Amino acid sequence: MNETEQNRATPPSGYLGAEAVTVETTFDEVTEVHTSAYFTVWRARRYGRWWALKGLNDEYADSALHRRMLRKEFEVLMQMQHAGVVQAYGMETVGECGACIVMEWVDGVTLDRWIEGEPESAARVDVLDKLLDAVAYVHRTGVVHRDLKPTNVMVTGGGSGVKLIDFSLADGGAYAMLKQAGGTAGYIAPEQLEGGAPDVRNDVYSLGRIIEEMRLGGAYSGIVKRCLTPQAGRYATVDELRRTVAAAGKRQWLRTAFLAVAVALLAGGAWLLSPGEGGHEVAAHRTETVDTLIEPAVEPVVGQTVVPVVGQTVERQIDPTADQPDKSRTPTAERADGGQAARGKAIADCIALMDSIAKQFCFETKLREITDTPTGDRLNDNGRAIDLFDEATKQLRVSNAQYLEGLKGKLSDDDYAQVSAALQAHYSEIVGGWATAATAAINHFSAIE
Repeated sequence: MNETEQNRATPPSGYLGAEAVTVETTFDEVTEVHTSAYFTVWRARRYGRWWALKGLNDEYADSALHRRMLRKEFEVLMQMQHAGVVQAYGMETVGECGACIVMEWVDGVTLDRWIEGEPESAARVDVLDKLLDAVAYVHRTGVVHRDLKPTNVMVTGGGSGVKLIDFSLADGGAYAMLKQAGGTAGYIAPEQLEGGAPDVRNDVYSLGRIIEEMRLGGAYSGIVKRCLTPQAGRYATVDELRRTVAAAGKRQWLRTAFLAVAVALLAGGAWLLSPGEGGHEVAAHRTETVDTLIEPAVEPVVGQTVVPVVGQTVERQIDPTADQPDKSRTPTAERADGGQAARGKAIADCIALMDSIAKQFCFETKLREITDTPTGDRLNDNGRAIDLFDEATKQLRVSNAQYLEGLKGKLSDDDYAQVSAALQAHYSEIVGGWATAATAAINHFSAIE
């Protein structure tokens, strides 16, 4: 037998005993899930999976106009191929439902219900980005949704995905019918009420309302404001809006990071010298208030007035020999009658040094220059304010660390700890004022249109 004859004698491949597969042509377990003015949506099963069927209500089933509306939505959906847009698979007549668009069943919750669950800010920003991506895609196909609202946005997977639904009012230049006004009160752009050609800025207005309801923070207030302005002043495209939202997210992150840094600095201890060879370990009570730690000096150091109260201006003349330990006195005697004076002098000197450095840095003046000359890039302007704050606080930390280093070996461990606590309190007072001013500047830039 040659090869050709052998091939003819070989039976076709297949499973032994396989039976013919029955193709399901009907839906079962059909359940009504939503009804609107003209349409009804059902949930049905076929091929072992769930589908969404959208058809006309009974009173409009024989209306030629409304059948054309349903057909138009079907044609719009069939050209969409995006993960963020509900997918249509065909149009069929289904039992008592009549002519229906057969769509994927979206397993999720509407955006408004999802927001009610108080998701984290980062999750809300992520969902918004996915929504904007989907709307931008729809616009690239030449279609305007015209009915964007939280109930027409499905959030899936607990926030991992977004699906745009309900394109019954969608329109575009390729469609010649149904150009009348349409939308939902509270979300419809004012110009839509006048009819006319669809415009992507109609959807930008609706997105502004949605962003407002998502409560994303002050960094997004300017975005909402621009979305809701008259048509000519809105974002020209959703891609532009999406870029601005991304930048706002970075600004919001910068603000949060800045506040976290400021809180950490004010909480204390970051700038204090770490214990090292020959150093002193700061006592656990270093965060107590100064007036409970520092007693008035019993014997002021020669040539200076010691007033160890944090925040009070100290005028004094420094005796250059006072920093040197008295070799003729024992450590016990030093602590007994001179420890308080040395401790008070150390505090007064460092407080005066901090005040001098803070004054020379001119933080308020430099910050005012930044706020008075915005670049127009709010992310950059916020960064300038934060950099200024970081530079100023760094200078204070360095000066304090250097001064404390010079006190090693000159004070007892307890005195050293109390001096450190006093300096931290004054440092926090200065930095707290700077942090308040810098936060005000960041809020100022976020409010600029």
